[in-house]
Amino acid sequence: FINCTNCGPRFTIIKDVPYDRAKTSMSAFPMCPDCDREYHDIEDRRYHAQPDCCPDCGPQVFFLDADGKPVEGDAIELAREYVKNGKIIAVKGLGGMHLACSCAEPEVAMTLRRRKQRDEKPFAIMCRDVETAKKICRVSPDEEKILNGFRRPIVLLEKREPGMEHISENNYVGVMLPYTPLHYLLFGDDIDMLIMTSANLSDTPIMYKNAEAVEKLHGIADGFLLHDREIQTRCDDSLCWVLGGAEYFSRRSRGYVPFPITVGEELLPLLSLCRSLLSQGDVPARDQPWPPIRQTLLLLAAGDRQRLWQTLSAQTALCKRTHAPLPAAAAYAIMEDTLGEEETILS
Repeated sequence: FINCTNCGPRFTIIKDVPYDRAKTSMSAFPMCPDCDREYHDIEDRRYHAQPDCCPDCGPQVFFLDADGKPVEGDAIELAREYVKNGKIIAVKGLGGMHLACSCAEPEVAMTLRRRKQRDEKPFAIMCRDVETAKKICRVSPDEEKILNGFRRPIVLLEKREPGMEHISENNYVGVMLPYTPLHYLLFGDDIDMLIMTSANLSDTPIMYKNAEAVEKLHGIADGFLLHDREIQTRCDDSLCWVLGGAEYFSRRSRGYVPFPITVGEELLPLLSLCRSLLSQGDVPARDQPWPPIRQTLLLLAAGDRQRLWQTLSAQTALCKRTHAPLPAAAAYAIMEDTLGEEETILS
């Protein structure tokens, strides 16, 4: 949970504004004298770092068995042993829970698919570093830059050769690198890559509360690597392609929200809201278009389909001129050259 002024959680732990420790999940962890000194020292890298903490005063990691009962011992080492022995664990990250297991054993992945009710949809994997990712995927310099960037999205990479059907049946694999100290400790010195998929049942939001995970993942996870810092806002991993050095999103979330996309042109009035699966909505400023999210609810004049179509067309033209990502809902509607029922637009 170590952090400094330039890193660590923010969006996922805020309860209210302004952004002060008392209005975050860290309010439950009073700083010890050493951390308090760092926090108030203007020359220290942790000066006014709201989540500042240490092992003595900060959140604690713990491990539970499949029934949610505490297991004595080093929580991270217990989790590592579970994974190396072919078991599936739930891991509490920055914005929610992951289900993690070995990449090397197809039968373990198929067990996860059966338990999670995810028959065909590809799994994302987490590699310990870029060099590990390069062993299984082709990684361009632009993709490497995005992978190594501080936002750490899942990047869709081309497989080096056919295979790994238990992870992805197509020619691409979603790869991300560790983005919290907990992830690095989980890999240790002897684990190179893990399946790391959102902890949820198919088509439901990512879980982010300890009690909810223990209850709803019973029968799916063989163990739980959790901590006691509350997540206030769920935030799933971002997922993107890298084209021409820029991210083109299938899901814009952790690392990117709530930051806007600035395009430098005035926009038409538009409000977009997301469903509970995602962690963003949008009320555009004059030069900020909608977020590129898969499910976008477009609220304009009720029943005014002509105005809605005009707005979609104008926004699409703007996205093309400024190379801003186009929401999947709008892309689908424009590709079909029609606006169907609301359910179709949101699909």
